[in-house]
Formats: sequence, C-alpha cells, structure tokens
Amino acid sequence: MAINVGQRHVLDTPRNNTLYALDKARDLAAHTLKICSNKNIFSEEYSYLTQKLVDTSLDIYLMARRANNVKVTNLTERNHRRFQQDVAISECDELLALIDLAKRVFHLKSNKVNFWIAMVEETKMLLIKWRDSDLKRF
Repeated sequence: MAINVGQRHVLDTPRNNTLYALDKARDLAAHTLKICSNKNIFSEEYSYLTQKLVDTSLDIYLMARRANNVKVTNLTERNHRRFQQDVAISECDELLALIDLAKRVFHLKSNKVNFWIAMVEETKMLLIKWRDSDLKRF
C-alpha cells in the first residue's frame, strides 16, 4: 500500500536536512521569480525593489548550493561552509524585510504575502537546522 509523501516518516539526518533546505530554497527562488514577473502587480516604476527581491531569493538558493558543494575535511572548509550557511540565513531576514516593503509599495494581498513569508520562514528554519546538524557532525 502506498503512503502519501506527507505521511511518511523520514529520518532527521544531516543528508535529509541538506536536501530539504536546498529544495525549499529552490522553491522560494522560483516562487519569487514567478510572482515578481507579474507586471500588473510589480510595476516598472519600482523595478529596483522588484529586482532586489529576485536577487535576494536567488542569493539564498545559490549560497545554500555553494555551502552544499563544500566537502568538509578540515576546519577551514567547515568554517567556509558555515559562513555560506550563515549568509543564506541572513539573506532570509533581508528577504522578509523586502517583502514587508513590497507589501506596502505594491499593495499586495495579505494572503499572498503570508504564503510568501511562510516560504521564507520555512526555508530559514531548514537552513538553521542544516547548519546546526553540521555543527554536531563536525
């Protein structure tokens, strides 16, 4: 009998933490690209803010990917990986601030903004969980 994905018991391992964090960061970047490309909502007049939203979401994903590509064999590599994870986490905070600003500037609907914010917060939580599991492992 098949089990729905949401009902499966998946172990909380470092590999799974990494995969979940990368998946959510990718989904967040794709979602941000998709909604910011709607010219009916995100007008050209504030293209700087729109571009900043897109760039920040891409930075989160790319820093997480870079951190994942660091194969830790010594302290320097561990610190380099941790730095990239920390940058991705701090970029999540920056994206939350930009979303708050965009909500006011573009008069975005609360339900859409709340969904977007939830995506950012989940991504941030998974990145923190990944970083913390790395600390325990290394």
